[in-house]
Amino acid sequence: MDIDDIVAQVKVNCDISNARNWGVYSICGLLIRLRDLYRWENGLDPWEEIGTPDLMNWIDEKEKRWAELKDMKFSNIKIDGREYQPFDVRQINERLKPLGLVYGAGYVGGLKPSFFLARIERSYRIYDCKICITGKELARDLVTAPALLQGDEIFAREEQVRHFIWGKIDDCRMSGSKTLRSAFEDYGLNVDEDISDTGRMSEKVNMIVKEELDNIIYHEIGEMNDKTFPERDWHRLVTRFAGTPIEIFTRSVKDILADTDERGMIKHIIEKNGRLGLYISNLTGFRKAIFPEIVDSYWDFKETGDLNLIEKARKTGNKNAKRYARELIRINTSRKDKKQIKEEIDKIIEPFKVRLKGMGTE
Repeated sequence: MDIDDIVAQVKVNCDISNARNWGVYSICGLLIRLRDLYRWENGLDPWEEIGTPDLMNWIDEKEKRWAELKDMKFSNIKIDGREYQPFDVRQINERLKPLGLVYGAGYVGGLKPSFFLARIERSYRIYDCKICITGKELARDLVTAPALLQGDEIFAREEQVRHFIWGKIDDCRMSGSKTLRSAFEDYGLNVDEDISDTGRMSEKVNMIVKEELDNIIYHEIGEMNDKTFPERDWHRLVTRFAGTPIEIFTRSVKDILADTDERGMIKHIIEKNGRLGLYISNLTGFRKAIFPEIVDSYWDFKETGDLNLIEKARKTGNKNAKRYARELIRINTSRKDKKQIKEEIDKIIEPFKVRLKGMGTE
């Protein structure tokens, strides 16, 4: 079986996805993703500096490549003489896993298609979930999702989590974020003092990556376990209102349901050590507006050491998210037309938009 040929096929679909969807990102968001992709293609570590002329020349070449591909359809994946639809993850992985490879394909925010191919680092089970930790990535697109739920299996992407952690370290040094400083201090890392000690930094980052990857897996387990928002109802909503605030709000509600589930991320962190700082720092937009209790409870816990405060916030957040989910389902399954449904959901969302305007960055 020609692995290089399979890698090349997946890369083409990654390029087509990028060509079709790069315009949905803000300028800042696109630049961050391009820098990540540049590092990956050139084998650079997350902390290595990038020369601006090199990056700009690379972006220019990418734009030309994407212009050629933007109207192309995704190609089937040919493996050992057989063809598979590009989203047929199960059958493709039946062929690739014996080779130590794993393939992921799905739709992310805005229904953007995303693909990746990576080496399998290790596999195990938690509850009824199959967990596959990926190592070196052989093909990927602009999307940097740290984990994907594919059927009854969770693919956790270690490379993406490592880049995420280094990005947070850079954010902390540049912004002086109180939340990020607290998060890294929980791991015994002082980003200003330790940055000059490459050995210590690498050791600490490896530890953080391992723990945060574990936490992210429990987000996906929480998503599998929660039955409030059935897949059919959720998919109907995000498809119907793709690319709108309604899609973002719907995804945010589902994320909070997963995080606050009895088997989800926050419960797992409470039972382990209470190191919730990186979760808090990454809680933005509608997710932060839907679940403000967790922010206050984190800082109260930092002062008192009382994990019951976080547990109380988790239960409150779960209760509220369930209420929003049921309301969204009720409205979307009514006999009203799309315009009427949009108007009703917008009434639910509007207070959260107002709340977001009043929230600070911390």
